[in-house]
Amino acid sequence: MMEQHDAEALDQQTQERLGLVGRAAGIDPERLLVLNETETVLPVLGERLRLYKLADSGGETGASAALDERGEPVDVEEMVGREQAAARDRYGNLQPALHQVLTERGDDPTASVPVLLRYAVAEDPVDFDKTRVDAATLDDSEVRELDLRARRVADEVSERTAALHREVLGSYGVTVDEAPRAMGPFVRAQVPLAALPELGRDERVAFVGMDGEVPVLDYPTIPASLPTTRADIVHAAGARGAGVRIAVLESGTTNVSTACFNIGATQDTGQAPNDHMTKSVGIIGNRYSSGGGCSGALQGYAPDATVLLANDSSYTDAYDWARGEGVNVVTMSWHFPAEETSGGLHSRDVYFDYWVTRWPYPSVFTSAGNQAAANAYASGKGYNFFGVGDVLNDGDGNRCNDVIASSSSRRDPTSPHGDREVPAIAAPGSRHDLLGSSFGGTSCATPVAASIAALLMSHNPSLNIWPEAIRAILLATANYQRADGADYSTTGDGADGVGMLNAQYGRWTAGVRETTSKPQFRAHDYGLMGASDFSGGFFVKSWKAQTYTTNSRIRVALTWNSKVAGNVPTSSVLDADLDMWIFDPDGNLLTTGSSWDSSFEFVEFTPTKLGEYTIKVRGFSVPNDFLSYYGVAWTTHYELC
Repeated sequence: MMEQHDAEALDQQTQERLGLVGRAAGIDPERLLVLNETETVLPVLGERLRLYKLADSGGETGASAALDERGEPVDVEEMVGREQAAARDRYGNLQPALHQVLTERGDDPTASVPVLLRYAVAEDPVDFDKTRVDAATLDDSEVRELDLRARRVADEVSERTAALHREVLGSYGVTVDEAPRAMGPFVRAQVPLAALPELGRDERVAFVGMDGEVPVLDYPTIPASLPTTRADIVHAAGARGAGVRIAVLESGTTNVSTACFNIGATQDTGQAPNDHMTKSVGIIGNRYSSGGGCSGALQGYAPDATVLLANDSSYTDAYDWARGEGVNVVTMSWHFPAEETSGGLHSRDVYFDYWVTRWPYPSVFTSAGNQAAANAYASGKGYNFFGVGDVLNDGDGNRCNDVIASSSSRRDPTSPHGDREVPAIAAPGSRHDLLGSSFGGTSCATPVAASIAALLMSHNPSLNIWPEAIRAILLATANYQRADGADYSTTGDGADGVGMLNAQYGRWTAGVRETTSKPQFRAHDYGLMGASDFSGGFFVKSWKAQTYTTNSRIRVALTWNSKVAGNVPTSSVLDADLDMWIFDPDGNLLTTGSSWDSSFEFVEFTPTKLGEYTIKVRGFSVPNDFLSYYGVAWTTHYELC
């Protein structure tokens, strides 16, 4: 009887709490839908809050609410605003981890640190519709005009950033290169510690963070590892990355003959050989044999893809070069936001070589590690970025007995709402015996993920121009998400993101594009959405997932482009907060994907009955000038690992 009494008391407390939340949000408790409930700590204020994302049962009204530790309603926006103001007062625009370095070493007049600076320059919105490119209906004059417009937008942002970089650092007596290379609003630089206190209070700078990574190495073989991601099955079906160009961004060249690899071009910088460069290329595809030399057929995760060695000591220079070479995919073992593009077009043939393969940004895979400290600048949070975690693959081909490495980031330290977005996905990052030595860690998992993206592009070349669709497909088709012992949820996702990549499910889903609401078992779609495309709170377009059995799981993913905004150093706030709602065959709301500060939503559910499940996108917060490309994908899984 005591247990029953306790349960009744807990039920009553829960109802009372939801009543408070509903009243605080202005929603009748009888019509209240709780889309997301999570706890977060505001570290500077020392406050602990329970946060709620809410809607009415019709989905037309959305709201947020929060309760403090005493169970009293508080204004969540006001509390987050106070936390951000307190963080600015304490840290300025410095990353807290960088502020700690300054505190510990600031009395050394000769010390300097590598930093990533984000300048407060205006970033122009997308100014044309690449769905016109997808339709391939443009004439030569339109092609040239689009090229000029795209280059003008990108170059203007970078030029403003470079000029501001010279102005700001020059005002503190810091020597600046004549032509600093800006990547959109970002610049990497070596800055004296003595300059950081004033730099951290300069309103012209939005963020100053640490710039660096500690690689984590591990061990044995590609043939034994391919089955873990089902890449061997995709290879056998004919998708091996042909026609896809992957750029490996590392500071150096390979330490073996490029004849061992399918090398398309090499950046000529005179850089010394680099172990990471060699091994990342080897993950994609190499001819090396343990007996020496370069004999035998190519082996790797995407052995027919063309690899480009982007090997400048500056990541921005390397990215610029790779971009000019027409890459579809970028893999790197560190992380900087890629927010620009350019290139020259002179004819329609060059147009399709360039635009269809690269516009507006390639798919960028970056290591989500290594054990990001509290309030660290999160890796894998950029435009079309994919933060990849490291699964410790034992090489037996069994996905179910592998675990996530402790070296992978397990949270998103820049989210004011406590969302855990990094890593987004996981891939085998160990047990790769390459070129007579070993390679592992998040730096190894990243080229694995990039290679699997290349397999999907070679299976469906139209995806070369749609990194949003690639992200959605990879998220929806990852079907092992218990490496840390936890299923994915909107309130406490696992250490491996939405799970480990599954190339086989990815190929199936990449092969079907559904642009209407016709029910499909597995499919994807992509396009452009703007504020005017929402009515009654919902995106005007919806999709239907068909299932023929309840002995399965259905996964759905939605992606769109981040537009990082504001000048708060510890924030990465999207200009739109989109949610995903899933309705059952009877039209009842079944589940939602309702995170706060992420450019993707993901749901996984067990169908309750046979039939069609409707996928809708709800705009929880959509500004009037919102315009973004998107991707959506869904699939049924019969194997849970």
